[in-house]
Amino acid sequence: MNPSTTLSALRTGWYLLLIGAVIAAGVAVTIERRATPVYEARASYVVSPRVGIDPNDVAQGVNTLDSSRSRSILTTLTEVAASDAVLTQALSTLGLDPVLAESYIIDSVVIPEANVIETAATGPDPDIATSLASAIGEIGGIRFVEMYQIYDVLTLDPATVPTEPANPTLEQLLIIAIAVGVIAGAGAALLQSAWLGRSGRTMSSRLSAYDPTVTPIEEHGRFKRVG
Repeated sequence: MNPSTTLSALRTGWYLLLIGAVIAAGVAVTIERRATPVYEARASYVVSPRVGIDPNDVAQGVNTLDSSRSRSILTTLTEVAASDAVLTQALSTLGLDPVLAESYIIDSVVIPEANVIETAATGPDPDIATSLASAIGEIGGIRFVEMYQIYDVLTLDPATVPTEPANPTLEQLLIIAIAVGVIAGAGAALLQSAWLGRSGRTMSSRLSAYDPTVTPIEEHGRFKRVG
């Protein structure tokens, strides 16, 4: 379909774009009103050479934290912090029901261009999310240091209790929904144009099968009805 045909189809089926946008906006409003608020808490930790150990180990720690090798070390720490074992221990340490693990999303990521990781917990209770974000970072750091004793994992920014839900706002949902609705409406308009064009060509081909010239029928002799 060439650009001119596409524009013509969109002009003809403009109402389909409007219908798609209205329906999508309605869905977005419904989702936003029915969504359960969730809260996200984050804490960050820095990895550094451990102080007070053998100087050779300190030198090794410094060397392995250069830009070319630190990535694998930090990735190991993030995997440890986000593991099920650390989450189970964190719930136990905080005295929380293990069933809560199903209601919270635990994550750990490496901050680009820094020897820093960030732990996060997202769930329906802001206080529990904050406690979990801190606990998994601290417990994960302890376990990491037990395996790699030449490093320390120190708190950089402690987790703070979030005051606003992490859910997308209604405005954000509407922007996405309307964009999707317009795209869907445009697709429907193009399909409608293609279907109407095909129907028109089919009808034209049927009509062209008939000979447009008409041959007069010769007049036959008339017979008089005998009364």
